[in-house]
Amino acid sequence: SGGFASVHRVRSRLNGHEYAVKIIDKESMKAQKMMEKIRNEVKIHKSLNNPRVVMLKECFEDGDNIYMVMELCEGGNLYKY
Repeated sequence: SGGFASVHRVRSRLNGHEYAVKIIDKESMKAQKMMEKIRNEVKIHKSLNNPRVVMLKECFEDGDNIYMVMELCEGGNLYKY
């Protein structure tokens, strides 16, 4: 987790696959004036298709959060390496 987002490991009830879900708090984003930046990130991420880039499977939002469902990459975070 970070300043305005957290990432959770989830399992689909439909197919049993595991994914990473990044949950972004809209209020924190508005306070930091970053909503447009996140929307651009989602747009760019959806257009990418490369085996070396984490795949964005789905993105949706509710009144409080933006949810980015992504391919699960195990083995720790990139900062560690």
